[in-house]
Amino acid sequence: MGDSPKNIIDKITGIKREILELKVESAVPATSMDLEKEKKLKTNTAPIMPPKRNVNKE
Repeated sequence: MGDSPKNIIDKITGIKREILELKVESAVPATSMDLEKEKKLKTNTAPIMPPKRNVNKE
């Protein structure tokens, strides 16, 4: 029963740190091709507008 709030917080931050370390270890280094693809994706992100239909046809 004797977990003080500080002990609980220390446990949580320890677990968070372990998760972050695992994420870093499992991150695969990006190849230059992946970086090129990502650049292209970022530069070509103009919203695609659907063709406008003329609603007021008389």
